[in-house]
Amino acid sequence: MLTSKPLPTKSHHLTSDLQTRNGDLFYTANAGLDWQKINQIRSARPTPTEVKFITPQVGWIPLDVGAGPISGGLMLTKDGGRNFTIVGRDEEMSSNREVDFISEQQGWVIATAPNQGDYIMRTGDGGQTWTQVYPKPRPTKDISFIDCQYGFGLGQLSNSGALLYTSDGGSTWKDIYSFSDRFRPSKLSFVNRDMGWVIGTSINSEKSVILKTTDAGNHWIPLDIDIPPLPYFASYFRFFDPNNGIIVANHFNVYRSQDGGRSWQVSTQELSIVAFISLGHGYRNPTDLLGFSAGGGFTCPGNRRKEKGEITNIDVIKKSVSKTTG
Repeated sequence: MLTSKPLPTKSHHLTSDLQTRNGDLFYTANAGLDWQKINQIRSARPTPTEVKFITPQVGWIPLDVGAGPISGGLMLTKDGGRNFTIVGRDEEMSSNREVDFISEQQGWVIATAPNQGDYIMRTGDGGQTWTQVYPKPRPTKDISFIDCQYGFGLGQLSNSGALLYTSDGGSTWKDIYSFSDRFRPSKLSFVNRDMGWVIGTSINSEKSVILKTTDAGNHWIPLDIDIPPLPYFASYFRFFDPNNGIIVANHFNVYRSQDGGRSWQVSTQELSIVAFISLGHGYRNPTDLLGFSAGGGFTCPGNRRKEKGEITNIDVIKKSVSKTTG
């Protein structure tokens, strides 16, 4: 025997005026026979996508940022829609389409990472904090492996500032730290299971920053460095041991450190592709030259390539072996 589920007698409805970019929130207490306007909500970006209430008083409206770069999150009301607060308004909850709660504390949301895809987040505290549950976390920015099993990764769909860790060769990853509240990381490098560095920019000043950890990423210390801002142009970043490291910035500047990142020497060369096997030995492609450096990017005699085509990648495993594609 089929039975029909009765319509809720109390519910909310959200409208949107495309010309004025304003939305009206209505409330009914008699299954839709009569509606009362409760609130007017701005519907321009970030755009409210739906309305979900778990009780007549508690409800959520997910916010879609569209093309960004603006903050999204969820709008939360506890007085039937008369007043709203923003929860999850950070990079981890940037663009949200669908939300569902089974209680005032337990809920899920479908969110979107620009140019990367959708993911599902879950909260157990009413939307204050969120955890990505699908797909399983994986690095989206950079990786640094210590051996065939242990490695670190940077970024995931729900948080571009996440630090991830694997102990099974990259099959599974665990989220162990987040830089998102103060720092935009772009690349990382580890020399063992405890010691590593990340490079990026400060959220407040856009200044280039290098952070260092000595306890496997649980705590990070900023290093006092003197290099120009490198928001998205650190094309190469690697430490070879606890002291020696190299940065290639914007394909022109090669920075070399011999004291664990506390100070850096700079050399200006036109480098489009670069790979180093040690502090002193590396390969680079300036325009159409394939060159070898024996001075950590400070001397680069080149040999003109006979093959046609542009070099797109270089992979070096020994001083005498290199591979180019293009």
